[in-house]
Amino acid sequence: MAKTVTTRLDDEYVKKIDELAARKGVDRSALLRSFLCLSPGYFRSRILG
Repeated sequence: MAKTVTTRLDDEYVKKIDELAARKGVDRSALLRSFLCLSPGYFRSRILG
């Protein structure tokens, strides 16, 4: 069964996540789920540049 996970992020992070999601043609949740399958270093490099 699926579980909901919540977190609070600064507006800057959310804006960058939304921009990346738009480029990939997915919504924010789908993008974050895809990051959970990747290494933490990759996530940080994609969001923070």
